[in-house]
Amino acid sequence: MTSNFPDEFQRRLNLARTGGGILFCGAGFSADCLNFSPDETIGAGAHLLELFNTELDQNPPFRNLQNAADALHEKIADYGMMNLLKKRFTVSNVTSDMAEILKYP
Repeated sequence: MTSNFPDEFQRRLNLARTGGGILFCGAGFSADCLNFSPDETIGAGAHLLELFNTELDQNPPFRNLQNAADALHEKIADYGMMNLLKKRFTVSNVTSDMAEILKYP
């Protein structure tokens, strides 16, 4: 039995070209493009907790993201939090795969 996956995939891409489909990429779509150093850490929450603890120079480090976020917010307020998060979560590059997918309406 042969797979018709490539044909079906192409058919669906053709539908997308005319606005006949919705592609859901999920959070991983931009994971390689954020301002994170490549490592084995899974999930944005773990990166945020590390970032917050570093900004707080927290020793011992917080183990709970909410507690770290609350402490950092007390220290740098709304404006500081927005700047820190924007710096970390702004896309720093676009992969060729992303550019190809974003061609479709």
